[in-house]
Formats: sequence, C-alpha cells, structure tokens
Amino acid sequence: MPKLPSAICIHDDNLFLSHVISAFQPVGEVFVFVSRLPWSGEAENWEEAVRIADECGATVVTGDWADESTHRKFAIEYLKSKGMTHVLIPDSDEIPEAELLENLLKIAEVGLADKVRVRMATYWKTTEHVVVPPEELAPVLLLNVQNCEHRYIREFDGGSEIVLGREHGLLHHLSYVGPDSRIEKKIKGWSHKHEVLDAWWNEKWLGWDKDPCTQNLHPTHPIAFRQIERRGVPEVLAGVDSGREVPEPPHPIKNWPSISIVIPLYGGEEDIRDCLESLKNSLDLLSEIIVVDDLSPDNSAQIAEEMGIAHVLRRDKNGGFAAACNDGLAAAKGDVTVFLNSDTIVPRSGLISLINGLMEDARIGMVGPVSNAVAYYQQVNAPVSDAKAIDGFATDLSWSKKPSEAVSMLVGFCIAMPTDLARHIGGFSPEFGAGMYEDNELCFRVQELGYELHLIHSAFVYHKGSKSIRRAIANPKRLMDSNAKVFEDLRRGQVLSGYASHLPGERRDPIRFNPARHPDALRQSLREKAKEAQISLCMIVRDEERVIRDCLGSTEDIFTERIIVDTGSKDGTLAILQNEFDVTVREMEWPESFALARNKSIEGASGKWIFWMDADDVLPSWSAERILDAAITAPEWVVGFVIPVQFVEDEMGNGTRVDHVKLFRNLPGLEFEGRIHEQILGSLRKSGGEIQRLEAVVLHSGYDTSETGQAKKRKRDDTLLKLDLADRPGHPFVLFNLGMTAHYNDDHEKAIDWFNECLSVSKVEESHVRKVYALLTNSFRALRDNNVALKVVTDGLLQFPDDPELKFIRGVILMELRKFGEARIDLESIPEETPNHFASFDTSIQGYKKFLNLSICCAEMGDHVGEEHYLRKASGLAPGSVSVGVAVFESGLRRRSYALCEEALMSLLMHSHEREKWGEMVTHLALVQGVDPSQKFAQYQRMYPHDEGVGLAWARYLLEEGRLQEATPILSALQSSGNAHSFFLAGVAYANAGYEAEALSLWQETLRIDENHVGAKQNLEILEKVEHSERISGL
Repeated sequence: MPKLPSAICIHDDNLFLSHVISAFQPVGEVFVFVSRLPWSGEAENWEEAVRIADECGATVVTGDWADESTHRKFAIEYLKSKGMTHVLIPDSDEIPEAELLENLLKIAEVGLADKVRVRMATYWKTTEHVVVPPEELAPVLLLNVQNCEHRYIREFDGGSEIVLGREHGLLHHLSYVGPDSRIEKKIKGWSHKHEVLDAWWNEKWLGWDKDPCTQNLHPTHPIAFRQIERRGVPEVLAGVDSGREVPEPPHPIKNWPSISIVIPLYGGEEDIRDCLESLKNSLDLLSEIIVVDDLSPDNSAQIAEEMGIAHVLRRDKNGGFAAACNDGLAAAKGDVTVFLNSDTIVPRSGLISLINGLMEDARIGMVGPVSNAVAYYQQVNAPVSDAKAIDGFATDLSWSKKPSEAVSMLVGFCIAMPTDLARHIGGFSPEFGAGMYEDNELCFRVQELGYELHLIHSAFVYHKGSKSIRRAIANPKRLMDSNAKVFEDLRRGQVLSGYASHLPGERRDPIRFNPARHPDALRQSLREKAKEAQISLCMIVRDEERVIRDCLGSTEDIFTERIIVDTGSKDGTLAILQNEFDVTVREMEWPESFALARNKSIEGASGKWIFWMDADDVLPSWSAERILDAAITAPEWVVGFVIPVQFVEDEMGNGTRVDHVKLFRNLPGLEFEGRIHEQILGSLRKSGGEIQRLEAVVLHSGYDTSETGQAKKRKRDDTLLKLDLADRPGHPFVLFNLGMTAHYNDDHEKAIDWFNECLSVSKVEESHVRKVYALLTNSFRALRDNNVALKVVTDGLLQFPDDPELKFIRGVILMELRKFGEARIDLESIPEETPNHFASFDTSIQGYKKFLNLSICCAEMGDHVGEEHYLRKASGLAPGSVSVGVAVFESGLRRRSYALCEEALMSLLMHSHEREKWGEMVTHLALVQGVDPSQKFAQYQRMYPHDEGVGLAWARYLLEEGRLQEATPILSALQSSGNAHSFFLAGVAYANAGYEAEALSLWQETLRIDENHVGAKQNLEILEKVEHSERISGL
C-alpha cells in the first residue's frame, strides 16, 4: 500500500502541531512548511514551529510567504516537483481518525478521486466541546497534485472530486480550541479578518462563557456554528491539551442541608430508571430518595425498589400528582424537600447549584432550575442532543455565575423548598386532581406568605417533557383547560380586587400583595359602602341562562336590591333567578321596546340611586367600589355618571368602549326612551342636573356571537328600528341608529343615505354626531372611495379637532394613499387619555393600533429607530396581537435581527392562541437561518408540551412538505388527547395520497369530537359528490 505524504503550512500557530504531525506520520512523511512571514500582522515566534516539527521528525521547509494562498501554493508545487501524486493537506490544528486515514489510503491506491473532501468535528474552546449540528464545511484533505491546480487557499481546479460521509471517519478540527490569546490572534491574522462580525469577540467568544446556551457562534457565518455541546474528550484527542481550564462541578455550600428527594410515580419504567440512575452521582449529597407510587400500571415501582437507592411508598388509590407529592412530603426527613418528576435527569452540578441558590437567603421559599423542556421562562436552548451531553452542559452552566432571579412562577417538574415551609402551607392543593396548575397555586401561596421564588439560572435539570401526565391522562389538554378554570375561579378575584398584582406566570416579576385589598376585607368594605350608597340594580332579561350566573355573581354585596324583569324566557333563566340568587323577579310580556322594559325595571325601585346593566355584562370589583364611592360622595347637583361598557373582543381585553349613563339618581318622572338603543340621558337632562364621567367600566364579555344568536338579533333589531322610526320620524338618534345598523350589515350605500339625513337634522353638540362622521367615513372607505372618505373625516375633524377616532381614521386613509408623513402627524397627535365627551370607539386606537401604524409610517419613511420604538410600544401594550407580532417579525427579517424575530414568536406563543400564522413565521425564520423548520417546531414543542397548537403547526408544515412519516407520531399524540383538528389533518393527508376511505373515517371522527368543524364538513361533502376526487386541499 502506497504511503501518503502530508503538507502542513504554518507560521507560528503551533499549539497542536506535534499532535497533528504524530497523527499523520503513520501513513507517510510529513512536510511542515514554516513561513517566516505572517499571513497578516506582525511576525511572531515561527522558530518554535520549526523546533516542534524537527523534534517530531517532520521534514521542515522554511520560506517567506506573505499570504496564506501563496504559502499553500508553494507547498503543493514543492511536492509536485518531487514527483508525488496524492498528498494530504491538513491544517496545523486538524487531527484525523485512524479510520479516515485508512480510507484515504485506499482511495489513493486505486485512484478513485483526485480531490477528496472530508467531514469534520469542530471544537470550541476545549476538546470536550463540539459544534452541533456539525458544520457543513468539508475541506479537501486528499489531493492529487499532478491532476489539480491550486486556485485559492484550500480550493483547487481540475480533477474528479468526492465527499466522504461521516461514517468513513472524521477530521477533528481544533481551530477554535485553546486560550483566548490564541483565538484573538488567529482572527486578527486571517486574510479575511474584515469579515469577522462586529462584537463577535465580546458577545460570542467571551459571552459564551457566561451563557453556554448562546447560539450562532461562527465569527463570519454565524449559523455555521449553531451551538456547542459538551460531550467529553473523544479517544482520538486523548492527551491533547487544550490550553485552558475545563469547568468542573461546583462545590456544595459549607452548611449543606439534609435533602429529601420526593418523586411521584405513575408508570414509565425507562423514565424512573434514568431518573434514579442520574441521582446515583449525587447520593453523598442526599439524605433520602422517596418514590411515591400512585398505582402505576406497569413495573416502574418495582424497578425503583430494585435499584436499591430509594424508599418506595405505595398508595392504595390513585390520587394524582399533588396527592403523591403530599404523601412524600409527609414522610420526608430532610431540611429541604425537592419535588421531582420521574421523567427528569438530575446532573450533580444542577442539584448543587439549585440547593446553593435556595440557601442564599432566608427570604427565598422556593427555587427551580432552567431546563430543556419546560413552560414559562425556565426554558433554555440547552445543547443536549442526548443524555451524554447533560452533565457537561450542567457543569458549564454552573460556571456561568448568572445570578438567580426572583420570579412569579416556577414549574413543578423540579422545585426545592424548605420542608417546614412546604408543610406549613399544606403542600400541593389536591383539588387539581391528576395535575396541572397545582404548581401555579402553590407558587401563589408561597409568595402570599412573603417568601420569594427564585429561578436559579446556573442550575440545569433535564426534562423529557410531560411524559408523566400523558401516561396518567388520556386528554391532557382538556385537563389543563379544566384546571385553568379552577385556578382562575380560585385566584382571579384576588387580582381584580387589587390584592395581588398578577397571577403566577402572567408576568415574570414577583407578585406584589396589598393586604388592604384582600377579597375578604374588600367584601366587608363593599357591604358597608353598599348600605350607605343605597343603589338599586335594575335589569331586563330573556333567555339568559348562558350568562346570568356570571353577571349576577359579579354584583353580590354591591346593591341594596336587585330587580330583574323577565320578558318571556323559555330556557332556565327564571329557575336560576328564583333558586340561586337573592333578587326580586318581575315578569312581563316583551313590549317590543327596550325602553318600556327598562322603565318596568326601575318602577318602584327603593334605592337612592339606580344602576342598570345587561345580562351579558359583568361588573369588576374595582369598578363596583368606584361606583359605590361615587354614589356616596356625589354633590346634590350631580344626577348621573357616565360609565363606559367595554366590549371584550380579544385575549388582551381590547375592544370597543361605548359610553352610557349607567348610574343615576332615582328621581321622580325619569324614564328611558327609544325602542332600541334606549337612553336615559334626555330624561336626566330635563332635571337640570350635571352628568359626570366615572373612571369605571362594565365589561360586555358574554356577547352571543353565534350565527343563530346574531340572526335573532338582526331580526329583532330590524323590527324595533322600523317601529322606532314610525314613533319618532326624523328624530336624529333614530336616523343614526338606522345608519349604524346598515353600516354594520355592510349595506353602505343605504348607511350613507341615513347618515347624511341624520347630519342634516342634528345639532353639532349632540353626542352621536362624532360617531356619524366616523361611520360615514368608513362606509365610503368600504366602497373604495378614499378621496370622499378623506373629505368627510376632515370635515368631522373641523368640528371635533381632538377626536381620537377621527384622527386615527384619517391617519389610516393617508397611509392607504401613501402619504406617510401626514399620516404620522395625525397618529402621533391622538390623545392617550379618555375623552370627556360621550364616545363609542375601539380603545386600542389610542394604544397598540396607533403605535403599530406609526411603526409602519416610520418604516416607509426610512426611520428605523422610530419604527423599533413604536413596535416595542405596541408589543408592550398588546403582546398577544398577531398583527403586532407579524410586524415585529417582519421588521426583524428586514434588518436580519433574528433575535427580534424570535422575540416576536415567543410573545405570540406566550400571549396568543393563534398558531397557524405563528407556524408560517416559524417556518420562514428557520429557512432564512438555514435550519430545518422541524427542528424549530420541536424546540417550541419541548418548551410548551401542552400547547396543541404548536403540534398542529408542526404537523401542518410536515404534511405540506410531504413528510407524512414524520408527521404521523405528532398527529397520533394529538389524537390520543382528543384533538379534533389532528384527525382532520390526517384525513387530508390520506385523501391527498388517494386513500378516500381512511380520510372519510378520520373526518367523521373529527365531527364526532367537534360537530362544528368546518373543514371536515366541507371535505365530507366533496367525498359524497365525487367518487374519485383529485387532491383535496385543506392543510
């Protein structure tokens, strides 16, 4: 077998030279070409490279080559002149595996190729840390110098070429291994040093030591080094000194407490084995390990016993996560109890950092680690592709010295707390059954007692991701939704009352408590104020069983009497009123007039004041308190208060706000007027008193948006509008209501006629005139007549120059006309305070929608500082808005700020339930970054394992790409939890593949779970109409 000579080109980068020479010598003579000149910068100690090469028995050739390309070309020509053919051309920091050399010898022997590229394992800082996924760069290592011509550095023209797969052996690349001084010198000496990214040295090279989760690390092409994984020293690099300290596990604190580990167990033989196996490395740190078996359906409890390091408690009935944890807590003897899921792996470094963090301060009542798969803000981009990398990463992270952070929420997969404190607060609440939200509730109680929760950023525990709950529950999503409601019912009132600033996880910062606003204290205060205020609640209802409980429940302890007029309910409304609430019920036939029904409700009211609301409204406790205070302290000349009704139209609480006189004195002769959109305002004005605005709201949150409900409403409203017009022909407010109804029914030509007639008979000071201009403008916009629309809204602003809705509408029209500078002036001048006049508009036009449109104006004008400023304001006000998220994402793409894109994706993931557009954004970002989108979806799914929308988006992407085999397990997991849309997507995939019978069955199952699923209905109709359809859309 022929020998293969090697040619190594070097100036003074000799840290690994002896190892490289030794690695290549078994296959042939090694030539080291040492340049006395550097490739860039000042000459250094090239003589040391000569000395090392001589000592290793290499042939040394010295010369003066001013750049890398010239240097390499000389080496090739030199060997070529010696009559050599195939030559190995490694760098001075590349070490081959023996298998790779053997394969290259065989290729050279048979002349299989003239250029052979090889795959590399690239290292970072030490020989334990490797780039993952492996970089795509495959350098030429074997070269036939007789058939190829040198072109530039390590690229050659001519000859045949092959690329060896990783299975044929690797070249271990140590270019980024060694002390900081070596790397700094290297990048300053590169011929392409101008390509090194600004701030790479501080943010990436030095920054990685502070955060080993840092990604995109290559100095010139960031995504080439996606992340760094610590996997230990490979055999081929044994004995290679990296020239820098390798982190070791941290030391436990001096006064290390006794530790009890409590592991609730419900099945999972492999999981409990892995978990306990990992704890074997920390037995000297632990007092005991308690495994509480909750009637596991397999042999996992027996496995735990056989491993011999845990005491197994067996429950006689299945009680769920909380009950099992509480049994373990009762048996715990340690000073500290660590509650641990059975699907975790606990590295020694992670445990030490976790407990060290708990013991830092007596005010800390609970701590949790970061992890690879966990909700809220404990998720990190942990570089752990398998179990082999867990311990190393945990140790690296423990060296990061990032301080712990006081937070509002820690996930219960791994939490540590003083045993006495855990017992004092009663452990986990058992009312959450099998699990989920019991940790939120525990976090609330710990903070309520005055203790802090700390996220220990230097502690890492690996989590396989909610495997325990999926074993225990067939439909985790349904349980999560159910327990979310239990938690909301239990604690939301304490936020609304002002007692707690927020619930665990809603915001990152710790919860702040105001004892004076505790619900018990507040209820007592409200009762006392209610006696003094003397307010009668007067309502009219009809078929309101869907919402009446929430409505009346929000009015307890606020009013001295509650009078409810039922106008002919056919459902269970009357039974609820008579059996569940202390109210006075009056019955009457529907009089075809809201005003008459309202007047019946206030008739004979005994309170000094009257308050009215609808059955699909609720009254927040803070508003109730302000209403009571207003009634108690109002001067005699004040006869009423404007309290807006806030329509809750999205997850962020945004929506239209409509002013109404909701609270007024119970004066003789008062009556509502108008068959529809009835008002008390005119009657109150006749009294001569003053009407003031009150900073309170009524939430219109139970509005029936169903098709049936809306059809009934349209029919009723049409009847009442005609009757009202007959009663009061030419009345401005009646004409306004007719125009408004036509506008919202998309009959814009008729709406324009009604609005113009309304303006012709209205006085400018009448409360509806502003809204007429707004709706009239939008009707012209709907008819695509922006020029007339602009004239109308400008006329309106001449009458009402500070009106926020008119300013917003004109700004939008100007944007549509591409007059971004003028639009920006209008939008920036929109006031943020509540108007003093009667109003009805979407409150978000003073908030996130204003700032979102301003960001668009700035972007179009090239003002990127302004664009980012306004985007951040919009995002802060509406973190769950899809339109804001998309704008932030697209801004990040334009500026190649991928961190901003990730920020937008995370904001939507945390604050919005919309996942289809989110999935498109994930895919787009991954492709831009050169990453398989499936990897990104997997990352987000680990982060939010219970978010079925993430799984659906992931599966949808895979199916669109024809990757059915990869999508199948994702869809199967979703189907096992009863997700209707997962059956639908699977049906579409089968139909596209020509399996109509299977598709039919899957769509029928979709409708069995969700009878209103539109896509399944439509596709079933298609299958019924045609025997052999072409590809059916629907992904």
